Amino acid sequence: MSGFLPERLATHDRDGEREITLHLPAGHACFAGHFSARPIAPGIALLHWAVVELERWQGRRLEVSGVEALKFRRPLAPGETFVMRLARASEAGGFSFDLHDDSGPISSGRVRVQP
Repeated sequence: MSGFLPERLATHDRDGEREITLHLPAGHACFAGHFSARPIAPGIALLHWAVVELERWQGRRLEVSGVEALKFRRPLAPGETFVMRLARASEAGGFSFDLHDDSGPISSGRVRVQP
């Protein structure tokens, strides 16, 4: 599914966090059929991208056991560049993620994983 990911522009690790700058091209596969009049990235795609980036950061496949506090604050449109921030959540076995750009938050949530 790596062909389904947005383009990675930069990655920065610091203080137990990872920030990835991503670009979502206008012709990206996630926009097919979602929606023709005003294409937006499906929420499940944003969650999938967060899990894939968490796996890259942790260097292993993660078995997701739950998703908490999932918020979709605004749609992600074709051609947008955004930042995904990943961090360990305060509770054991969890990670938080948020997507944002210069105009503000896009999506956020926490992912629980099996040890």
